Amino acid sequence: MTKMIRTVRYELPYDQALVDTVLMGVNVFRFWSDLAFEHGTSGKIDLHHLGYYVARELFPSFQSMLILTVRDSVSEARKAIRTRTGDKNPILKAHKGRGLRYNNCCFGMKNDGTISISTVEGRKRYKITPAPGYENWSCEAATLKLSKGRCFLHCQYETGSPPIKEWKNSDVLGVDRGIKNIIACSDNTIMNSKRLRNVKGRYQHVKASLRSKGTRSAVRRLNAIGGRENRFVRDVNHCISKHLINTKYGVFVLEELKNIKKSSVKGKLGKTIRKLIGGWSFRQLQTFLEYKAEAAGKLVVYVDPKHTSQRCSYCGHTEKDNRKGHSFRCVNCGFSLNADLNASRNIAELGISVFGRVASQKPVCSQQ
Repeated sequence: MTKMIRTVRYELPYDQALVDTVLMGVNVFRFWSDLAFEHGTSGKIDLHHLGYYVARELFPSFQSMLILTVRDSVSEARKAIRTRTGDKNPILKAHKGRGLRYNNCCFGMKNDGTISISTVEGRKRYKITPAPGYENWSCEAATLKLSKGRCFLHCQYETGSPPIKEWKNSDVLGVDRGIKNIIACSDNTIMNSKRLRNVKGRYQHVKASLRSKGTRSAVRRLNAIGGRENRFVRDVNHCISKHLINTKYGVFVLEELKNIKKSSVKGKLGKTIRKLIGGWSFRQLQTFLEYKAEAAGKLVVYVDPKHTSQRCSYCGHTEKDNRKGHSFRCVNCGFSLNADLNASRNIAELGISVFGRVASQKPVCSQQ
């Protein structure tokens, strides 16, 4: 049975014991990272044999289980970088922004909201108000983080995923993500990005002005503006994904967009287009849609984006000249439609073939 995981953030008192624990965790992370780099290994067992007892001597007030969770964090981070970049022996930076991971051996939460957590000063207990809706979920892991003079505990809740419902081909919705139109759906729904681009444009103008000043107050203001912009984009993507989940459709088909931002940098696109692609938050929308669909018993599948914008959704003819900007007109049959809507119909058609082979909620890629 697959598990459904959600993370809830709680604010804890800015206790010196918690601060010292996170800061010592940074030093422990640096110790494991340097050790892994020196010996060129990322295996948890190898690291354990190399440095566990040394770490216990160097950090006697740091609980042994926390030393192991930091070791695991270093191991997993190195493996992730190796998979992403191919670097077999990466160098990790230790900073308090990573946070300190806890498991059920050094962290616990009771139903009344009492949190028990290990610190450099021993076990500490704090009182929080549990988030509603998670009464029947289990919470056995958390991450302690410091941010702007505040202390937060990110608690990880788990429960069994609801069963996938029975869906028909008529319940498949193709969703084309773009820059001018945030989404265009095969049911002829279009959500343009005019307001999003206008707001982001204003933020970018203010941020450019602040960068040119370079004063301390300008830097503080720049960070505040950046956070406000990120929250606005996040809210837009939440609203769009929620709208899609609340529709009658049960299978959402998206294009598998990989390395699109890297390709735009290497290509011959202009500076304006590269900037738009660089600020395109398509993956965040994809993530929000995935976890909302999981909770609703719906599916998100992925297809190959090759030729979806050049193929005629009416006759199937594929040719580069079919698309001119945001307009689509088939040179074979004369069919005309908005280019994004035409692409969404092609995506839906590919998704139907994929949907027939889906045996689980794991994303599947289709080749056209």
